[in-house]
This record gives sequence, structure tokens and C-alpha cells, in this order.
Amino acid sequence: MLPRFLPNLKNSKSNFKIVGFVIGAILVTAVLLRLAQWLWPTSNPTLLLKEETMIEIADPNEIAKYVDRPISFPTKTFGSELQMIGIYTEGTAIFSKNTIAVVYVKNGFRFIEIDYQPKKTLETERFFYGSLPTQEISLTDSTKGLLVNVRDKNYCKKPNDEVIGVCQITKMLMFENSDSLVVISVDGNHASDGELIEIARSMSVDEELL
Repeated sequence: MLPRFLPNLKNSKSNFKIVGFVIGAILVTAVLLRLAQWLWPTSNPTLLLKEETMIEIADPNEIAKYVDRPISFPTKTFGSELQMIGIYTEGTAIFSKNTIAVVYVKNGFRFIEIDYQPKKTLETERFFYGSLPTQEISLTDSTKGLLVNVRDKNYCKKPNDEVIGVCQITKMLMFENSDSLVVISVDGNHASDGELIEIARSMSVDEELL
């Protein structure tokens, strides 16, 4: 009886592996779809990834009404101006719960997007973006950043009287600051690597970066 039972047991284990693989594939696909929405603008692009639980505000002083943690805005913005702030009150496929996202605009185009993501680490993101070209950047003696090259060529939606121009994200610089992972994303080719690094160095609460 035992030999006749063993093949069925093996088949059950095999089925569990198949089901686990399928579930994992579905989860990975969901994350990639969300990432694609963020990286590649649609025919009607938005400045920030839209979610039902995202609260949009214009005044930085209102952040404290929704999130009880300090954040540091860049002091070097290379002529760009703060356009909008989004607070994601629930986690998404890309953002952790209570992520704060801000957009700076220059010459009619989105210039950079800065995301302050709590409970994320640089090592986790390094693993996630490991298939893309990356470079470690020294922001200070004790703070390391990771520069991710998303793409070399990009597609843009030009601005008009009613809409701010948006390009595909081409690069991201991420580093840990206080209790958040900070991710600065470059819109198209509007910010150089040097500008990106200087923006990062100007926004830490650590005096080493000021």
C-alpha cells in the first residue's frame, strides 16, 4: 500500500510548487504594471501616480496634518519650483504607506519627483532594481546613494497652456535619510547627474549634507 501512495504524495508536492509559482508570477506582474504606469506616461500623463488613497496638497505646512514625521526639502532646486505634494495614506505596489511625493517643475516640464518612503531601505531597492545599470554615489563619508539608469531615450508629452509637460523617468537617485528612503526621479533629461547629486546633498537633515 505504501508504494502506491507515495506517487500521489509527490504529485501533491509538485502541485503546491506550481500553485506557488503561479501566485508569485501574478504578484510580480501586478508590481510591474504599476511600475510601468509610473515610469511611462500615458496619453494623459499626471504629475504623480494617481491612487484613490492619495491626498493632494499644495502647502508643505499641511503635511503634518496627515503624516507625523519631518521631511527635508532640497535647498538647491536649480530654478525649479515646488508644484504639488501627494501623500499616499495607504501602501501601493510602488509606495509604502504614508509615502510623501513632491514634484518640482521647470520651464513648463516636470523637473524632478522626490518620494519619501518610510520603512524602506537602500538594500531592498538595490535588489529590486538590480537588473538595471546602477552606480554607488558617495553623498558624504557616511551616506551612500544608488544612482539607477532607467533608460537613455525617453518619450515626452509637451506642455501647453493647461497641462505641464511630462517625460518618462530616466534616472533615479536613492538614499536613506532619517527614517525614510528618499528617491529622486529625473523627468527626461531635464536634470544632469551633477544636479541630481547636488539636490540630494542639499536635502538631508544631517548637517554633513548641507
